[in-house]
Amino acid sequence: MKLKNTILAAIVAVGFAVNASAIPINLAVNDSYYLRAINDGNPPGSNELPWVNQLKGMAINTSVASIPAGETLYRSGNNFGTLNSATLGVKTDNPAKGNYVVAGTSLYLLGKYGNFTIFPATTPPSSGQISHVWYIGAISVGTELRLPGFSGANPTNNDPLSHDTIFNGTRPGDTENPRVPEGGAGVMLLGVALLSLGAFRRLLRR
Repeated sequence: MKLKNTILAAIVAVGFAVNASAIPINLAVNDSYYLRAINDGNPPGSNELPWVNQLKGMAINTSVASIPAGETLYRSGNNFGTLNSATLGVKTDNPAKGNYVVAGTSLYLLGKYGNFTIFPATTPPSSGQISHVWYIGAISVGTELRLPGFSGANPTNNDPLSHDTIFNGTRPGDTENPRVPEGGAGVMLLGVALLSLGAFRRLLRR
């Protein structure tokens, strides 16, 4: 009986571990994934790659003129350590829900919002267009991400999502090499699998 309970517990643990990445993440301004923003984020799409690469290299809680010039970059207080460069952006205009499933090499997700923005109160801009950027390189492959539908909390005075751009990743359904899972999750899954296999073998020998 004790052995059967051990097997059952191991199977349940595997189920929780495997399904953990299936829980959607609702991205938000100032959450733990937030790299921050480009204001006012124009021209749409044409300079996003250099903007993201400039943004990821900035000191936390700083702002600076963008290169190419014309915008202002704002870096969040989140410390992600040394970040890899964005090399390719895949843009989707007018995304229906702003949903994206994390693929193997995905690093950054940008959401572009339109003509009126209530920017976080700690920064000067209060109107214009804006692009919010999240670092998603540490999120498990297969996790569904949901961008905010509007640039602020109140849809009546904030423009909806115009487009999103994934950097270093592909759209759902495309094929790419899987990213190596996080060390802790990988070790846990391996340990639970070995425990289940050993217990099952002992059960068969009885």
